[in-house]
Amino acid sequence: METSFFDKEFDKVVSSVFCSGKTTYKYAIENFYPQIDKYYAQRKKLDEKFYKKLERDIVKGCIMPPITLALVVDDISVIKEKTTDELKQIFEKNKGNLYILDGIQRLTTLKRAYEANFDTIAESKIYFNILISDSEDRLLYRMITLNNGQKPMSARHQIEVLAYNIFDFDELSIAVQTEKARSKKRIKGSFDKDDIIKGYISYLSNSVNIDNQKIIESKMDELIAEKIIESDVTQGNQNFLDVISLIEKFISDPELLKWFKQTNNLIGFCAAISKSYDVIKKETVEDFRENIEKFESAFEEFDISKVKLGHLRRLTVEYFISKYPILKGDSFSELDVREIVSQGSLLFM
Repeated sequence: METSFFDKEFDKVVSSVFCSGKTTYKYAIENFYPQIDKYYAQRKKLDEKFYKKLERDIVKGCIMPPITLALVVDDISVIKEKTTDELKQIFEKNKGNLYILDGIQRLTTLKRAYEANFDTIAESKIYFNILISDSEDRLLYRMITLNNGQKPMSARHQIEVLAYNIFDFDELSIAVQTEKARSKKRIKGSFDKDDIIKGYISYLSNSVNIDNQKIIESKMDELIAEKIIESDVTQGNQNFLDVISLIEKFISDPELLKWFKQTNNLIGFCAAISKSYDVIKKETVEDFRENIEKFESAFEEFDISKVKLGHLRRLTVEYFISKYPILKGDSFSELDVREIVSQGSLLFM
């Protein structure tokens, strides 16, 4: 036996097919364990002494709690109709594209036990669950609900690691570069990769408060995780790649490119876009630019000597984008926008 699938359900919260299965330690080490190394930054391993007992129990024949895997597909409606045998075939064909949502430390412990006791445990059984989804956002939501509160990998780090892994930045519709790559050869109009990740965290959490230096880092991570869990990311019809495509449309205008490349604007936009996506996606580039110009005229009225400009920009952009359906167009003048944006900024101070 290599793998067997014995159950299939549909997770209505994350709109994903959920399967249960089992395989051998040998298969898990050869096919699941290598997926850990796909992360752009290796997760810090816990002290081995915490898992020495589990390592000994594995050799004795314990049944470990199931690990949770994930697979991203193009169309979940097609997958939903598949039988468990058909899902097994899809699983086998795509096993090199799996992600570990929960169980990295258990797989690492299994690897140590396996190397020392190959002959005796190779055919022992390990159970696994797999979530199959067409939305990276929903998988990340489920990952947070599985792992929130565990150490040493924070919720924010989990998102960053999986986002770096899931998103093929070379394939995104906008140019993205790391700071290191930009220092060697700058691509005109490119976005900083870290800024896109910040935008993604803002999008998942519906919040601009993702890197407040006044809050202890561990507490900040807890707040981010809590906001993601409480957000409506699992209910929306769009995902972050749709948001990227929307940004791509607007940055064809040089002024809007300059506007989006300002990190605080990008974060504010991403934090609020879920609330107004259906309206903004129908806007022409020209109309959106005109409305952003109205916003900027309103923003200029703030006394910068009395505010923290960067944080205020995030808050006011978030508020403006969230209220975009009522503030856009000719029905509201620059004066109206100025007054409403000013009122909105007070709500966050």
